[in-house]
Amino acid sequence: MRVLVSLLACAATASAFLLPTPTTRPASALFASTVGAKDIVDTAVDAGSFKTLATALTAAGLVETLKGPGPFTVFAPTDEAFNKLEAATLNALLADKEKLTSILTYHVVSGRVPAADVLKLTSAKTVQGGDVAVAVSSTGVKVNNANVVATDVEASNGIIHIIDSVLIPGAVAAPAAASKEVNKKSLAYREVMEAGATAPFGFFDPIGLSTGKTFKELKKWRESEVKHGRVAMLAVVGVLLQEVFAPFYNPETGSSDPGPAIFHFQELEALNPFLFVFLILGIAIVESFTISKGWESPEEMRAGGNTIAGLRDTYVAGDLEFDPLGLAPTADVDAFINQRSKELNNGRLAMIAWAGMVVQELISNSKIFS
Repeated sequence: MRVLVSLLACAATASAFLLPTPTTRPASALFASTVGAKDIVDTAVDAGSFKTLATALTAAGLVETLKGPGPFTVFAPTDEAFNKLEAATLNALLADKEKLTSILTYHVVSGRVPAADVLKLTSAKTVQGGDVAVAVSSTGVKVNNANVVATDVEASNGIIHIIDSVLIPGAVAAPAAASKEVNKKSLAYREVMEAGATAPFGFFDPIGLSTGKTFKELKKWRESEVKHGRVAMLAVVGVLLQEVFAPFYNPETGSSDPGPAIFHFQELEALNPFLFVFLILGIAIVESFTISKGWESPEEMRAGGNTIAGLRDTYVAGDLEFDPLGLAPTADVDAFINQRSKELNNGRLAMIAWAGMVVQELISNSKIFS
């Protein structure tokens, strides 16, 4: 549920509510001197706890809105709040951008409404158009069925209050499905947002390359990363097998040459002069499948108002639906994301390993395990 978490948990590092509880923490301890100096989006980014925020806001189309003059009041669920929703419900919501936007704006109220004013309300009109109920009691404050756990995180264009449950308007509430059958559009989004974002690095983007990028742009990057990772894994295995078990045959000397693999490309061509032609042809065939399954047609491109074709929303990066051994867990979204995370992380390691092998052999002029 990274999309919802990123927008509405943009302040889940927050401040104290007017009605103290044992877990209350002051905003100053969490946001230091930056409280109120930046807009709602930047305040969340500076908190450092929600790395997918910028990507999620872009995917929802609400970045400019929440960076605008406002003012806005945001009721932001915590990470734990989203964990209360069933996986099938999350998947159904993620699959429909219109519903997603409706849910996100249901957490936003126009104007600056501090906690002192919230206590005076019985309901509040949201940007989505629906009303949220406000109930004050001796134990605290509720917005619909969510408890307000912290308040008054100041931003330059509004205020953020923290709640412990997600607010879902009745018009878009998605019933929990009995089956966890993969929804391709939902899966495509989660694959880009979540796959590979595992310990110890999490969502690893130290120089902010993903900041401000659209979902389609990020999906193109993921497509490239998956393919390069797969090629790198094959390359690493090939180099090790060749150097350890089957050194190339040298047609000039009539014997096997156990030297570094990177110096034997010409021998491949000597063994079969059309080898590289066949290799290029094979790559072209694979890419033709990608184009037919994943890329928008000219009609789809024009319908979306795009001048350059992009990957379809329902296309999962790198998935050509070729699985003769049935290894992909097609009936469980979480299992699929976990498998893709393993593939991505192994592919990343393989790309680094291959680069290291090339550098080592160039410098030392010897095999990897010489």
